Amino acid sequence: MEVDTKAKKTRQSPDTETLLSLTQEIAHLGHWHWYIDDQRIIWSDELYRIAGVTKDTFDLSIDKIKKLVPRSDIGLLMQGFQRAILEQKDYDMEFRLLRPDGDVRHVNCVGRVTTNHDGDVTELYGILQDVTERVEREQELRRAKEDAEKAYAAKSQFLANMSHELRTPLNAVIGFSEMMERELFGELGHEKYKGYVQGIKKSGEHLLDLISDILDMSKIEAGKYELHMEELKLSEIIESVTQIIFGRSKDSGISVNISMQNQETSIRADRRAITQILLNLLSNAVKFTKSGGRVTVQCFERTDYVLLRVIDTGIGIPANKLPYVMHPFEQVSHQYERGHEGSGLGLAITKELVELHGGYIHIESYVDQGTTVSIRLPYVASGDLENDANWEKQQMSPFLKSKKSA
Repeated sequence: MEVDTKAKKTRQSPDTETLLSLTQEIAHLGHWHWYIDDQRIIWSDELYRIAGVTKDTFDLSIDKIKKLVPRSDIGLLMQGFQRAILEQKDYDMEFRLLRPDGDVRHVNCVGRVTTNHDGDVTELYGILQDVTERVEREQELRRAKEDAEKAYAAKSQFLANMSHELRTPLNAVIGFSEMMERELFGELGHEKYKGYVQGIKKSGEHLLDLISDILDMSKIEAGKYELHMEELKLSEIIESVTQIIFGRSKDSGISVNISMQNQETSIRADRRAITQILLNLLSNAVKFTKSGGRVTVQCFERTDYVLLRVIDTGIGIPANKLPYVMHPFEQVSHQYERGHEGSGLGLAITKELVELHGGYIHIESYVDQGTTVSIRLPYVASGDLENDANWEKQQMSPFLKSKKSA
């Protein structure tokens, strides 16, 4: 086989200096060298491009370079060099360059010193990289974060104000409808009126619950939810909460059971918050459990904390939804939303209230098998209870264990 030698082209690799220049241009990075004794400074070609000057018109010296640096950054630059000379250590600093055309570039300077046989610093050298794009992106992200925080704060304030404004007339609507329902000042007349009044009252109470959830969430997000600590006997709170939902559970054909390890178990916590935590969990358990099911409230004493569990035999939560169920306004599943009204804030508020006490909440659930919500609360609310990564596995409810194994 004949080889056409004429078709061959001789490949010549660029020399080292050319390769270095190309690499620096791509990286927007150049090198420099400063001889301290005679003030001489050497720049690579890329540094001239970064500074917006040319070799022919720009005489390299410390005084000339200072004119390229904004006055507010000169002190930072010279202090960095002085510290490097005195401490004889590597240095890393960021400052700005003001080009002759008015453009401002942000640069990062990294370098080190060279000493003579007497240990005196004779030279400084290093690299300087144009990091303007990175700095501008960081500034944009910072501004966006600040704008988002302001918008979020404004939203929370708006919701809080609106919630207060709406609660006042709603309380009046509920109060008057209750008076009419009881016929305190005489009979209403037509039988249908009683049904209408009951509908007004029920709708008003439902709307008031939604508004109360929004108000509580706004307070928590704004850091204005205050805990009022007192000694609480948990058996009393659990019994009072089960009494509140008794009518609803009875109408739905659901049994509610209480299992206390010790009837005298007590903690120091906020009464309203603990009541709301249990009420939210029990309401959810009853809401998402079908007729003939059961809901169980358990309370156990541990060395450093009290363990509360609310277990139901309800519809369960899909695995792909579990990571999000405690996010504000999150609904469990589209197929379950239609039959169950709510703000989507119950579990989010519960989680925040538990954590305000220094506690921890964990949810396990299997579709069509049930859900177990476990809450760990310190005996004295402190806000610094450490979360144990293995706790979730250790506390798996016996009910769900048996269901899973089956």
